[in-house]
Amino acid sequence: MENDILDQNDSSTLTTAQERVPKDTSILTTGIIALPFSLGIIGIILSIVTLVNASNSLRIYNANPSRYLSSSIKKVRAGRICAIISLSLFAAAILIGIAVVAAS
Repeated sequence: MENDILDQNDSSTLTTAQERVPKDTSILTTGIIALPFSLGIIGIILSIVTLVNASNSLRIYNANPSRYLSSSIKKVRAGRICAIISLSLFAAAILIGIAVVAAS
């Protein structure tokens, strides 16, 4: 009887349901959408929003990593990378534009 009680207590503490990181899907979506619009104002806005949301979600994840799914944090990181690429493309376009104007 005593072993049954111990087994029930052990199983309840071992099974913890993991959850998704907040805004993981929206971060990935806005990061991907920012890529084709990276040379316009929409891309810049989406990239900045994605980076801010990803930063907040990473902070929440780092506070308690065992609580969240690994697939969820991968979505956040992928969206963040897409936003960084989008901003880099915009910066490269600006630098090329400046070089063309300076050369002429």
